[in-house]
Amino acid sequence: MLEDRRIDAPEDPYATYIGSDFAEEGRKSALEMCKLLEGSAKKNVVELVGNVGSSAAKDRGQGFREKMGTCGITITQSQTANWDATEGKGVMEAFLKKSKDIQGVFAQNDEMGLGAALAIKEAGLKPGVDVKILTVDATAGAFKAMIAGDVNTVVECNPLLAPQVYDAALKALNGEKLPKWVPSQEGVFYAKDAATILPTRKY
Repeated sequence: MLEDRRIDAPEDPYATYIGSDFAEEGRKSALEMCKLLEGSAKKNVVELVGNVGSSAAKDRGQGFREKMGTCGITITQSQTANWDATEGKGVMEAFLKKSKDIQGVFAQNDEMGLGAALAIKEAGLKPGVDVKILTVDATAGAFKAMIAGDVNTVVECNPLLAPQVYDAALKALNGEKLPKWVPSQEGVFYAKDAATILPTRKY
């Protein structure tokens, strides 16, 4: 049984893979960004990308592009920040020096988004208001940023897979045929609900 990450191997040796649908996280992100930018004359979005070549970075980027045309989003700048807050801040600073005509930030993880929020503040703009920020993961830090008003929306990437793994293992041991992929259970969270939900979060 595989958990969280796939392997480059035939499917026969394992019963199932339990993990995130990174492309679906990207698609959700684009649709949520459409909501954030509804009514905006321009929908210029910059993208902070995770480690180049990682499945999460590739699939989230691809998924976002599949749905961003729904409301006319344009990705004006895209660059890796290696899942890191400090690098996210630096990349966002570079984006803003090139152009402040940015309505949204799609950060492929929370840390890069938090870094971007700092850069936006230092540029004299208000994150979450002047520039909408959407991040992926849903860690406690992202919830605190939503409460502070710096981040608008967070798409979950759920690492707490043990209950699903346990259920799948029992089914496999009992001879039940499992699908080759069981997507992890993930949601979308909004700033208006963050203060209520944060105490219930486990990561």
